[in-house]
Amino acid sequence: MRSTTKPDMNQLSELYAAAVAFKQAQPWNVLCDIDLIAVDNPESGERGYCSIMGHGGMHYGLGVYLGTKGLYGFNQILVHADDMPGLTFLEYQDNIMCSFEDREQLDKTDYDQIKALGLKFRGRNAWPLFRRYEPGFYPWPVNADECVFLTHALRQIPIVVSDLSKGQLRLDSAMKKMILRQARQQDGELVWETHAIEHIRPTRTLHPVQISDETLLGRINNTPARQTILLIDVQYLPEPVQNNKDDRPYFPRLMLIVDKKSDMPIGFEMYQDLERDADVVFDKLVDFILAHGRPAEIHVRGERMPAILADFCQKTGMKLRVLKQMKQYDQMVKTMTSFM
Repeated sequence: MRSTTKPDMNQLSELYAAAVAFKQAQPWNVLCDIDLIAVDNPESGERGYCSIMGHGGMHYGLGVYLGTKGLYGFNQILVHADDMPGLTFLEYQDNIMCSFEDREQLDKTDYDQIKALGLKFRGRNAWPLFRRYEPGFYPWPVNADECVFLTHALRQIPIVVSDLSKGQLRLDSAMKKMILRQARQQDGELVWETHAIEHIRPTRTLHPVQISDETLLGRINNTPARQTILLIDVQYLPEPVQNNKDDRPYFPRLMLIVDKKSDMPIGFEMYQDLERDADVVFDKLVDFILAHGRPAEIHVRGERMPAILADFCQKTGMKLRVLKQMKQYDQMVKTMTSFM
């Protein structure tokens, strides 16, 4: 469970100072966003994979992708961003971000925080903004632990850039090795050291859902086979929901089943928890099959839906097709959400 402890003024002061020094170092002149630098959290040992933004001269900042899950998400977005429908990228983002924005991008809390610290910023891409990005949630101010770790990362990147510029370090052009900054305690102080580590490319294993309810399978197999083709997917909706004023907003998930021939929605549900995907899909799909018969095909896309439906389709004689795109489905989602 993510802590809700807010940073104190001393922690925030150090964070802003580190952000200002980071920006002055202009690390984006040396590093691209794919030149990841690893920094270990001295408090927890968690590894952050740091991506420096700004090489293209558009958006400046530092993203610290947390652990192998964060690194996997970074890689997925980097490689597949153009292929991801809707807000699918929300499933993969898991990082702490420092970005440099225009004044209009800050909310009142950010601005009041800067004033309380006696800081002043002026101009475009000048205002530090600190946010925690977490799968399915709206970007939110960093807590105390995230504040401290982000401060460490902001301080370490300019050191790496300086060493690279002096020729004391070199990036691995083959991307087999990665630079790591790691601290150890010495006489009550943190002493930072540079190491070379393997450049890992983590994968995600989605365990297939196994259907073992023989009674249910028997009922499904006794329904008449139809020529129906169903499109099934789950997407995040674009409008965040906040149940209480102090709660962190989240993006609801929409599970939708569409009849391909009639272009009509035949089952849908909105909910929050990504872990409910399988239960929601089966509840609606089984209800439809028992009432109308087994479809000839079910079309899905992405990583999650094949893992959820492969065993079920195999045991009930329905063909499962995994597509790269489902434009008809996306249009239906767009139509439905326009009325919400």
